[in-house]
Amino acid sequence: MKTNILPKTKQGFIFIIAATIFASFAPSCTDDGEDLSASANLMIVNSAEGSAAQDFYVDDTKVNSQAVAYTQSSGYFTVSSGSRKAEFKSTGTTTVNSSSTLNLQGGKYYTVFYTGGSASAAAYTTEDDRTPPSSGKAKVRFVHLSSAAAASIDLAIQNGAKIVSGLAYKTASAYSEIDPAANFQLFAAGSANAALTLSSLGLQAGRIYTVYISGSTSVTITYKVVANN
Repeated sequence: MKTNILPKTKQGFIFIIAATIFASFAPSCTDDGEDLSASANLMIVNSAEGSAAQDFYVDDTKVNSQAVAYTQSSGYFTVSSGSRKAEFKSTGTTTVNSSSTLNLQGGKYYTVFYTGGSASAAAYTTEDDRTPPSSGKAKVRFVHLSSAAAASIDLAIQNGAKIVSGLAYKTASAYSEIDPAANFQLFAAGSANAALTLSSLGLQAGRIYTVYISGSTSVTITYKVVANN
């Protein structure tokens, strides 16, 4: 019987070709298995009272189609995962108001808040949990971005139990499942006297929301609802 055996040089050549083809189709991964070829999802929110409308740049490329004014937000848009330079600029200018580094994981969702005043502009980033709530419930978290509110705040169902305690400035609470018709009250941490009532939020069952507190004076403290799904 005649056996065909490829010369070693040809075997090696075929192996190199096969390995190259496999590498070209295999996903790019880090040591912990993260797929860097996947996109991440970003939303931007302007929570800085008195600020100009903002444009958002990722690695020097503007990613929002419309400038985002105070209390406005963009929808989610996709960007490459990994470490990314992020900048807020007043629309129509090249002036960088804040610059930060985002470490983004493929397939995940994030919100980047533009915060502070002209002398203290900064970005605050949260990871958004879009796991659906239980049937008949809405899922809500709170973000404290008001320099005029107490340094730490509590939030409660109106005339009911507190659901968030000691939320510090520029931090986000965990998500809570609540009845969609609920209203809320804001307190200085540990106080029994409500400083602000959050009502008419328009929440719907099955939806996920971020409620952020903003405002730079006691007169202008306000709240805004952003849908995360």
